[in-house]
Amino acid sequence: MNKLWIYGCSFSDSMGDKKESWWNMLSEKLNLECINRSQAGYGWSFHQNLFYSDCNLWNTDDIIILENSFLTRMYTPFLIEKFEKIKLIQPTSDFPLDDNDELYLENLINITSSIKNIIVSNYTSFYNSLQIINKIHKKWFFWSVNGLNAEYFYGGKTTYLSSVPQLNERWVYDNKKTECDVYEIFSKNKLVFDNIIYYDDWMRKNPNYCVLPPDDLHQNKLCHSIQCELFFKQISDFLNG
Repeated sequence: MNKLWIYGCSFSDSMGDKKESWWNMLSEKLNLECINRSQAGYGWSFHQNLFYSDCNLWNTDDIIILENSFLTRMYTPFLIEKFEKIKLIQPTSDFPLDDNDELYLENLINITSSIKNIIVSNYTSFYNSLQIINKIHKKWFFWSVNGLNAEYFYGGKTTYLSSVPQLNERWVYDNKKTECDVYEIFSKNKLVFDNIIYYDDWMRKNPNYCVLPPDDLHQNKLCHSIQCELFFKQISDFLNG
């Protein structure tokens, strides 16, 4: 049986009933076995490892869906488990702190790369991953939590992704100059939300889809159903086009 492979953060790894999740309902509508490789709290720096380890397992007619999570998330496999993922938006929120853990975490944050470099690294690695999958597989899709105009509160001030110089430079693609915008470059593979490009924008415009609006943007039961239908329509149009 062909498979539906899912890669993403908690927006692709529901805390609720898995049977009512968008990916499970989508796999049933597509008549595919679902292999969900998502991990809550992780960004592409983690998921790219799964992406590269799994790509030799994908069959020709398997469908792959990649989610690009928050660009400020970073991951390293060389730390003890509780510190291996770091969310710079709220650097201590995911860690059960023992006596000295807060000090360890503070020191760890202080020796990491700058927030802008992390953003650039995550965006670039996701872009490169899309280039690779576009060469080796036909039935693949992607969606993003937010984009280059998103903002993050870090270090006492707001950082806008669009202010990162490395992301606003002109990149060469297909022998022509173009902005490094994955939605422009891979437009036929993008999954959007009622003509809204980014998941974050879509959820904030539809607070009735959220578990706990306005701050918790995880999908409620209604939203999972709607997201499934939106993705099914776009994937079906692609496959039948």
